[in-house]
Amino acid sequence: MRSKLLVGLGLTAMGILAFIASNVYVTGMIDKAQPADAIVVLGAQPGPNLEARIRHGVYLYRKGLAPYLVCAGGYSHNPTSASAIARQKAIEFGVPPENVLVADGAMTTREEARTVKALAELKGWNSVIVVSHPLHLFRASLLFRRAGLTVYTSPTNTDFDLIPWEERIYLTLRETLLVIGSLIEDSGFVPRSLALWLQKHRIWR
Repeated sequence: MRSKLLVGLGLTAMGILAFIASNVYVTGMIDKAQPADAIVVLGAQPGPNLEARIRHGVYLYRKGLAPYLVCAGGYSHNPTSASAIARQKAIEFGVPPENVLVADGAMTTREEARTVKALAELKGWNSVIVVSHPLHLFRASLLFRRAGLTVYTSPTNTDFDLIPWEERIYLTLRETLLVIGSLIEDSGFVPRSLALWLQKHRIWR
């Protein structure tokens, strides 16, 4: 009886993992961009990933899907932060400076959602297009919706053949575990102090 219960629990856990992993994967394959109040480019380490996010955000802006481009992530008032670099690049790509806003002071996706929500409340926004790496978007959409925003996801790339298979597997598994971690944190089962420690050491973002 006990062994059957363990097998059942194991199969249930595997089913949940598979369900979340499939959502992580599928979300990144579909561009759901549509007219919104603002386009939000999520932060990343300076490099090709951040560059791709900026270019895609500018592309959506030029299509007229939103009047503002918001660059998120990084330390506040730091010229080397992801948000500051993204804003400068967006301006260089032709977006008017007054239409490129910054939501900095965020080192995790959850914090980015909160800083963008605070900006949205000031501006009277309700909906955003969230731009990020395709395998990051499912978790990002959950957190931004949790913050109280209507979210449309738009990946930097929907052709997964362009992403090395090792990277796809690693990021899918990583995001699956981080989604579970976020759900557990929201449930209150994990003490806030522990969650902050994990985020500080980049174990849980």
